[in-house]
Amino acid sequence: MNVCFLGKYPPIEGGVSTTNYWAARGLAQRGHEVHVVTNAFEVEPNFRMALRPDDEPWLEPAFEETGGLVKVYPTPGINQLRLYYVPRSNPFVTKLASVATQVIRAHDCEAVYASYFEPYGVAGYLASTWTGLPLIVKHAGSDLGHLMLDKGISESYREVLRAAQAVLTSEGLVSRFASVGVDTARIYPSPVLPLPPQSVFSPDDDGADAREVLSRAQKISTTDPSALDLSKPSIGIYGKVGAAKGSFDLIEALARVREQGLAFNFLAMTQGYGLDRFKEAVQRAGLDDCTWLVPFMPNWRVPRFIRTCTAVCFLERDFPIMIHGPRVPREILGCGTCLILSGEIVNKQTYRSSMSDGENLITVDDPKDIDKLAAAIEAVVRDPERANRIGQRGFELSQEFDSYEDFVSDLEHIVYRAAGKPSAARSFKELQQEADAQVQDPNPRIPFLRFLSPMIPWVDLFDGDQFSEAASYFIRRQNGAHTVDPGSTVRFLQYLEDELRAERLNAGSPLVDEIIRFERARLQVKWGLEVDEPSALPSLKAWLHTNGAVDQKKPRLKHGALVESFRHQVTPLFREDDMPANGDTATQFHDRAGSAKKVDHGVIFQRLPNGQSRVFTVGAVTRDLIIQCNGDKRVNEIIDGASAAYGLPGDGGAEFRKRLRSAFEALQQQDIIVLEA
Repeated sequence: MNVCFLGKYPPIEGGVSTTNYWAARGLAQRGHEVHVVTNAFEVEPNFRMALRPDDEPWLEPAFEETGGLVKVYPTPGINQLRLYYVPRSNPFVTKLASVATQVIRAHDCEAVYASYFEPYGVAGYLASTWTGLPLIVKHAGSDLGHLMLDKGISESYREVLRAAQAVLTSEGLVSRFASVGVDTARIYPSPVLPLPPQSVFSPDDDGADAREVLSRAQKISTTDPSALDLSKPSIGIYGKVGAAKGSFDLIEALARVREQGLAFNFLAMTQGYGLDRFKEAVQRAGLDDCTWLVPFMPNWRVPRFIRTCTAVCFLERDFPIMIHGPRVPREILGCGTCLILSGEIVNKQTYRSSMSDGENLITVDDPKDIDKLAAAIEAVVRDPERANRIGQRGFELSQEFDSYEDFVSDLEHIVYRAAGKPSAARSFKELQQEADAQVQDPNPRIPFLRFLSPMIPWVDLFDGDQFSEAASYFIRRQNGAHTVDPGSTVRFLQYLEDELRAERLNAGSPLVDEIIRFERARLQVKWGLEVDEPSALPSLKAWLHTNGAVDQKKPRLKHGALVESFRHQVTPLFREDDMPANGDTATQFHDRAGSAKKVDHGVIFQRLPNGQSRVFTVGAVTRDLIIQCNGDKRVNEIIDGASAAYGLPGDGGAEFRKRLRSAFEALQQQDIIVLEA
């Protein structure tokens, strides 16, 4: 097949670019022609790999034995004389769509594959529409969890997703895509790159590793002329600079190791917007004479850097996007180098049960605990041979990963399926139907309860079989015409609420009614049921009346939000959207529910543009204010009412009014309410 790829690609650094590169190469190795359309050569220097002339065969590999090849088509740079317009921008979407359309027509491509929403998904959608080819869209963590939250652009992404022949994601995110209108019959398991080919990522050193790193490394110190001495232990790190990446935690820990009189090299293959701050931190820590910066190396040369190090750290922590799943730890393990890994990333690995601290890696639960991080590094510097043994066992662990060939095969079948060719690919809807067909019990509540939640430990808070009986009665009451969909699930939860309120159901916990109401409200908001859709439409009035006293504004609850009152703190019983309830067993959930504190408060459930829902807990006073935010009353009128309700004398007290006014401003900043003139 001939496939048009739009996406990040070397020399862009990062996980998406890496996956796209090895995906394109793998398909080409199987005999396909992969035509890559990318703006990678326009990437800013902070995120650009350092390519050399001998990297060209890697960028555009060709395989004589199969006839497959990769051909790269860079977007043209801007001619400032011809492409001058106001407001000025680099028209990436237009350029990518234009080049892709020409490539498709020139090479008779049969499918369009777009990886990352911006700008590639939108450009791929245009090229697909103009040429009539099927579109395959793959997302990452940041485009779904960050870019799609912006109401000014999210509608474009939603249209792209609804139009795609195949949307690639993980099982836990299917409901999020379904909630924005993507047919589950078009949502497929996204092939996960376990580790690039072992011919590249392996412990084998052909003698060129050290020479490669030595030729690229630059010492931070401008006064110390000494050369890089690789006979010393070398602690490495690679990837973008950032606090959440643990970059600065590592510098502080290395400084403490240095205070012990130990000698080592610090090799940092890192760039990014925080690079100057990183250099300053190194100098303040007194590490500039042993720190060497290495520009981002191409994917196929990264193993040379890893193997040159005694240990390589990956210390990501407190990362703002939960679904972000970096591949760096697998690369380090695959090269047989000792891996020092944060606990947050350990918990994200599917193979974490096989990971053993001190055996096949070194774990630092929280890199912000500098004492423990420094102790882990000190152990490596004092005993490099032990670190080598840990690295070897880490390599043995990497042999348990899914194979690169399986990754390529899974992707190949999805491309075949999108193009209407025989394929083994199955959508999540088909996989669920096949699983349902295996269930021996014909009772219709089985798929219903499976849809309700993959894990609902609160069911055991009911006495006996009451929950199961209630589900059966609910289905019978609908004359057996029950369908497994969000609307019926929310109605079922509402039915349980009504039955509990009427005392026709007995619960083994006083929190059951609140737990069910929490679930109902969360799902109701998530699926946009009886809740206004979040609006991205800008208001001219809002633009023209941004100033003015808060007291005279009329607050209104944002679209896509719902406010509920609670007597107990049930929010901590649940994890973020798209995750099971804390992974609890029924007993654990029951125990934690029993210890929930009693406090009158409110919970705000808000639907976000990317199909996610978020939950805010507010105090009783703030809740009562929000309930009145319907656009009818002005802030000063609501504050007057609150003053009277609390029996405050005179004007209600200047301090009280100031605090309530600040509460309205904070709610606006949190994007929960809008203040209209």
